[in-house]
Amino acid sequence: MPWRFTLLGPLRLHVHGAPVRPPAPRLQPLLAYLALTPEPVTREELAVTLAPGGGVPAGRRRVSQLLFALRRALPDLPLSVDGEFVALPPEQRWVDGERLRTIDPASEPDTATAVLLGIEGELLQGVDCDISPGGEWLERARRAFEEADRTACRETVRQLLARGRDDEAVMLLRAAVARHPFREADAIQLAELLAMRGDRADALGVLDGLEASLQGYGLAPDARAAQLREELVAGRVAAHVREVPGPERAADGVKAAAGAGDFALGARLLREVEHRRDVPPAERRLAAAQLAIAREEESRAESLLFGCDGSDPRVLVASAAVARTRHDHRRATELATEAVLATSGHDARPDDRIDALVELTAARGLGAEGRRALESADGAVATARASGRGLARALLARAIELHRQVRLTDARPLLTDVLRLSEQQGLALDRAMALHYLGTLCNLTGELPRALALQEEEVQLRRDLALDRSEAIALTDLASTRLKLGDLERGLRDTQLAVELADGRDDPHTRARTRLFRAFALHCASEDHNVEALARVQEALAIHREHVDRTTWVEGALHLLRAQLRGRLGQPEAALADTEEAAAVFEGRGEPEVLPRVSTVRALLLLELGRTPEAVHASREAVLAVLEQAAEGDHLPVFWFAHALTTAASGDQARAREHLATAWTHLRELLQLAEDAEQRRMMLDRDPTTRALVATARQWGVGDREALVTITDRPSGTSRRAAVNAPAPIPARPAHEGERGAAGEPGLETSSANGHDVAVRRAELGGLLQQAERSGLRPNVTELARRLGVSSRTIKRDLATLRRRGGEHITEQARTAAT
Repeated sequence: MPWRFTLLGPLRLHVHGAPVRPPAPRLQPLLAYLALTPEPVTREELAVTLAPGGGVPAGRRRVSQLLFALRRALPDLPLSVDGEFVALPPEQRWVDGERLRTIDPASEPDTATAVLLGIEGELLQGVDCDISPGGEWLERARRAFEEADRTACRETVRQLLARGRDDEAVMLLRAAVARHPFREADAIQLAELLAMRGDRADALGVLDGLEASLQGYGLAPDARAAQLREELVAGRVAAHVREVPGPERAADGVKAAAGAGDFALGARLLREVEHRRDVPPAERRLAAAQLAIAREEESRAESLLFGCDGSDPRVLVASAAVARTRHDHRRATELATEAVLATSGHDARPDDRIDALVELTAARGLGAEGRRALESADGAVATARASGRGLARALLARAIELHRQVRLTDARPLLTDVLRLSEQQGLALDRAMALHYLGTLCNLTGELPRALALQEEEVQLRRDLALDRSEAIALTDLASTRLKLGDLERGLRDTQLAVELADGRDDPHTRARTRLFRAFALHCASEDHNVEALARVQEALAIHREHVDRTTWVEGALHLLRAQLRGRLGQPEAALADTEEAAAVFEGRGEPEVLPRVSTVRALLLLELGRTPEAVHASREAVLAVLEQAAEGDHLPVFWFAHALTTAASGDQARAREHLATAWTHLRELLQLAEDAEQRRMMLDRDPTTRALVATARQWGVGDREALVTITDRPSGTSRRAAVNAPAPIPARPAHEGERGAAGEPGLETSSANGHDVAVRRAELGGLLQQAERSGLRPNVTELARRLGVSSRTIKRDLATLRRRGGEHITEQARTAAT
């Protein structure tokens, strides 16, 4: 191509390699427009683009004058003017701007690097847009090319770093900063790379140049640049709040990068560590293990840690974390305790001390040592505040333990602080955990829209980090919230995706967990899916028994969900046996906060079997345990409602009314968390248990009558089958890396046990009969069956039961309905 146009920077022209003097600045926009346009253009298009001010006729005259002047300035230019059309033949030209617009850094990083290094400045640098013809077009074109430059530079640097070509990435960023001294993102990334390489002075020089460039125009660098400068001055790598490590602490840089979610940077630093002769072999193995743990590759991490120094507190903490993911809380506690002892001296590094205490908190929480876990967490927080380091992870450890103990009010502000700190400091993994626990907390307290937003953000963050196991767990919690909101389709989709993700991992615990939630979603979706749901539960139990050599909360939840499914399928005796197995699991694991759910399900099964004294005893155990634990959450109304039903069945109507009043009080407190009337209505209508509670409260004359009318006077189309079997949530427990389950765990919802359904349906039926009586209506069996979503035969059986138990008033209603 004889003509070579260099447009990015001052205009330079070459013909057959020889330089040609460029035309005057006023002609350069026309030449650049023709060089960058692949097809012939009309004179009218040139007039509209380059001379838009005086109308088309005047513009055409102006274009003719410019073309004439351009021909005179460049007589050898292959300019084709064919009547109305003007063009520079593509085969006669080479244009640098075209290469920038067409390069693909992902597939051709070398080509992209060469193109970017060849850029000398902005489009037609030196041409004044305000006075040159075509100035408006030139301004737009400059912005477009600058954005293309920015995008290509960012992607090329990423590709070079991923390939370990750090020197080229630094060179490319230096060139970009030289071209665009106001581009803060490039300057900050360059400073971070230089800092991670140990070139602190050079990094500070880059930031000084950025600040000087901005101050010349009365501007100041953004907060990220200021934070980076502050930490560089203090001797730390600002991007990850870590000191620049020496050879004996080389693993710290890898761990810091991984904690920030920058696995590509972590891998690059690991390659540097592996090639540095001054780094001990054990430190290299520890660095690789730290990155493997962050990537959820515990088997690889475990093999790498065997070759590390067993007295190093960092090795002890990493080994404890691996043991915790294996659900071996005793081994995890032993290792974390050794790490705490190893960091108890005055010369211990604060980061090591905080890591050891945080890991000990998690291990003790896994072993249900609540008081001691909080003591460890308090120590971590105190050390973090005193040293000014690691506060986010210390607060997160305490919040997780409070969350596990169902002290939700105490956990909420800590989780909010962790979200803020992790955002400020770029701690992606801590942020993901805070999103998880705050999401499940909101799920528990009935703040479902906020829970949904938090959990969706967590899923996306873990997906961006390619953490399949954590994403699968997050999807199950997201599905739980969707089911509560009645979004069955997405809930089923999320659980199916979670199962598929878990099947791609060598982690039987997560595979069993995702199948548990899949069964739960099927069970919520429709009565017709209960057989399939039971099959998924059996499959999950088989995986757990065969591959998980320790008792976990998943096993207990599976037994409890199987109890409820068997109750639905007409197997109450087998269901009772499952509740006994679930209770044994949770008692053996020292998890008293879960036992009230087991007792409630058991009580309602016993009630269905006619074993009223045992049912009353079981429900009393549940509420006494809840009172002793000072538990929180939207499960409280259900516990007291179940106790009211069993107490009423025993004939103690006065005490039953008291229990129902307590249930109603808890329900009202829950409704106060709703954002608006529509959400309150949704919370009241979401499952038959809540509707039955309200209907029974109205029938017994308990609670706020005005609020009761709001729900019970509406058309009762939301019957037992039409309503979603949304789970009444239970106290959320840790769900990541060997910790325990989250809010709304399947197997622990309250609207699923067969006995409970019968009690709920009969309570709804009583409410409908009383409502009909007050309205002067005569309901019939067919209408009642339609509204409650059951058969006429079932309604007749329920009416007979109500006639036996309900006294004269209900007997008359039942007789009226039956006729």
